[in-house]
Amino acid sequence: MLVARVGVVGVLAAGALALAAPGPAQAAGVTNFTFSGTYNEVSCLTATRCVATGVSGTGVGIETVLNNGVRGQVSTIATSILLAAPSCPSSAGCWDVGWTATGAPLLIKIGSSGLVSKTMRVSAPAKTTLTAISCTSMTACVVAGYSEATTPWAIVTGFWNGSKLRAYRVAGLKAYPKTTITALSCHATSCEVVGYATTSSGYQQTAITLHSSSGGKPGKLRTLAVGTALYGVSCVSTLRCYAVGAVVKGDAVLAIVTTVANSVASSPTTEAGELFGITCAGSACTAAGGIAQNDLVHGVLYTISSGTVTGSQTEDAVTGYNDIAAYGTGGFAAIGMAVVNTRSVLTVGAY
Repeated sequence: MLVARVGVVGVLAAGALALAAPGPAQAAGVTNFTFSGTYNEVSCLTATRCVATGVSGTGVGIETVLNNGVRGQVSTIATSILLAAPSCPSSAGCWDVGWTATGAPLLIKIGSSGLVSKTMRVSAPAKTTLTAISCTSMTACVVAGYSEATTPWAIVTGFWNGSKLRAYRVAGLKAYPKTTITALSCHATSCEVVGYATTSSGYQQTAITLHSSSGGKPGKLRTLAVGTALYGVSCVSTLRCYAVGAVVKGDAVLAIVTTVANSVASSPTTEAGELFGITCAGSACTAAGGIAQNDLVHGVLYTISSGTVTGSQTEDAVTGYNDIAAYGTGGFAAIGMAVVNTRSVLTVGAY
């Protein structure tokens, strides 16, 4: 999920503490691995090997392999300034998207070793920023982002076959002309794109969902309630996905959980904190984000069953989780920043 983690909805709360509200109690059952560097996104090739992406101290995109939670070699993508969450469809490798300082879209190939093997600039509609990717194989990926070439900004979706991008455009919302795509998830022949759109002033927004075929062809753009934003999505079938994000409620910001069935999002339920990612195995999901307790921000994990929150836990070693991915069979791996500056934490556990 590619977005400023405590800022988008938090700014709209007019100065309110973005992660306010009482938090859940501490629970056991997870393992934390701490390593150096600023890493925000994660995806896993196997039950022992994950890849993480982030930003170097000089503002350049970086990628590293994590073997059993231990950081390995770091790849620097010299032309990039930011990378999205990678997508690893199997142990064969992963793909990621990003962009250069001049705004050119990038596709980054990661091999089975977890190391970057190729970086390619691709042709896309003018002024396009690619911010999400989901692959069902190394030769079948759907990408998503937005284009600032028109007002309102257009949503861009596309199909990547490993060598060529076929892109499509969808007109944005006139009332909310600035669109940001935060996440994308595919299951078999169906995908769901999520994000949010803001007014020109930036002080009001609405969450958006967009259904796409596995060939990247977009469907109908839909919205949720005013004040909402969606940051993460996980599809468990061609007809059902689960999405998370946040909503402004008066002077507070709360996490939201919604079910997207047949590309239509249900009325979201609210919880304490903000949620930035979700991963599911069938109807069992874990969502990750941040929550404020005693004026400090901690990582929070919510257990979700069929779209309903059934449990939660906080992690004091983490100042909020940025992303979460499937980890082996029935497990998850969440990533966030450690309390110690310039260090990251990978938290692994079971649904």
